[in-house]
Amino acid sequence: MSAPSPPRSGLLQALYGAYFALVFGVFIFGLLSALVLVLPGVERRRRVAGALIRFAMWLCAAPIRCRGTVQHDNDPVIVVANHASYLDGLLMTAALPPTISYVVKDDAAEWPLIGRVLTRLGVVFIARDAIQMSARQTRALLKRLRAGDSLGIFPEGTFQGPPGLLPFKLGAFLLATRTSTPVVPVVIRGSRLLYGEHARLPRRTRIEIDILAPHDTTNKEPAHLCREVRRAMLAHLPEDAHAEALSETAA
Repeated sequence: MSAPSPPRSGLLQALYGAYFALVFGVFIFGLLSALVLVLPGVERRRRVAGALIRFAMWLCAAPIRCRGTVQHDNDPVIVVANHASYLDGLLMTAALPPTISYVVKDDAAEWPLIGRVLTRLGVVFIARDAIQMSARQTRALLKRLRAGDSLGIFPEGTFQGPPGLLPFKLGAFLLATRTSTPVVPVVIRGSRLLYGEHARLPRRTRIEIDILAPHDTTNKEPAHLCREVRRAMLAHLPEDAHAEALSETAA
C-alpha cells in the first residue's frame, strides 16, 4: 500500500491544477472559442486552435514534444491514436496538420458552446449506438475519404484510468481498406497522467506525441490491418504493462 502524499506535495498539486484550469479557461475556452466562432475557413480555425493549445501547454510547463510528421500532400490519410485523457483531442489538434477532420461521438455536439466550437472546427460527429445510423454515417465517411478528406479517429472509442491500450474497434480499418487509404498511427504519452479518467486535478507531466510510419492498406483485411497497427503502437507505449494481453484478446 503506497504511503500518502506529503501535505506540501498535495498543496503544490492543487496549486498547479488551479493554475492549469485558469490558463485553459482563458486561452482555450475563452480566446480559442471566440476566435473559432468568428474566423473564416476551417483550416484557418484549426491552425489558430493548434497554436493556442501549444501556447497554453507551454504556459502550463507541459509543452507538447512531437516526433514525426504526417505527410500526405493532397492524398487522404486516416490517423489513428491511442486515447488516454480528456485532452487528447486538443493535443492532436495542436500536433497534427489542420487538414485532418476528427471523428467524435455525436453527444459532444450537444455540449453548450463546445459543441458549436467543434462544429466550426469541422469535427465529424457519429452515432455509435444506433446500427442504422452508424451504417449511414459510415457511407458518409467513405464518401469524404474518396473526395480527398483526411480523418482522425481514436479506435479504442473511449479511455480508462488504469494504463492499458483497450481493444480497437474495426471502423477506422474498415474505412481504410475499403478506400485503400494509408493509416498513420499516432502514439500519445503523458496525457493519462496529465488529466486522465477520474482525475480531480491536472498533474504536471511531459507530453510526447510520436507520429509513426504510415501503413499501406491495399489488399488487406480490416482485422489484419487493425492488429498490425496496434502492434506498432504498443511498441511505443511503455506504460502498458498488460497491453499485449489485451491485444491478444482483441485479436
